[in-house]
Amino acid sequence: GQVDLTVSDPPYGIGLEYDSATHPDDQENWANLTRQWLPQAIQISTKGVLFTPGGLEQETWLHSNLPPKWRICWYKKAQAQRSPIGGFRHFELVFVYGNAKCQCPDYFECSPDTMPSEHPCPKPLGYAEWLIKNFSKPGDLILDPFMGTGTTLRAAKNLGRRAIGLELSDKYIQIAIEKLQQEVLL
Repeated sequence: GQVDLTVSDPPYGIGLEYDSATHPDDQENWANLTRQWLPQAIQISTKGVLFTPGGLEQETWLHSNLPPKWRICWYKKAQAQRSPIGGFRHFELVFVYGNAKCQCPDYFECSPDTMPSEHPCPKPLGYAEWLIKNFSKPGDLILDPFMGTGTTLRAAKNLGRRAIGLELSDKYIQIAIEKLQQEVLL
């Protein structure tokens, strides 16, 4: 079948410990996984694919092997992540593939969540909401092939979109179910 939009945050290949990792989170496995999932997602997503590639090594690999149509800057404000030159990295790129179209700026601001998470690399709800709001319309079907604890699915629900999520970890699936059962307060 097809979906309207894929929004995801796949593993970065930087050695993070995920709950049910079946493969080490290293650069080689990341590249193999990306060669498999990204072309398939582009093929089935009528409005495009949006995802965070990770660090400079992953961004460089993608530009050489599966170049994006565009990049969006997610400005995080203060962030504790060190840059390769010793400073702090205050942004993360979102790569855009496929037929994605948006009458929006190529950057947005969203602070990382300060609440503890059971996931090693959680994305804030506002991050997923901005992408979904600007690249889809109510009723669209959103796919997250690496749903983690369900932030993308919750954002889709908040915005009146339908969503499908895929996840290997039973623990993360249970957290996602709890997130999706929460009521939206606007």
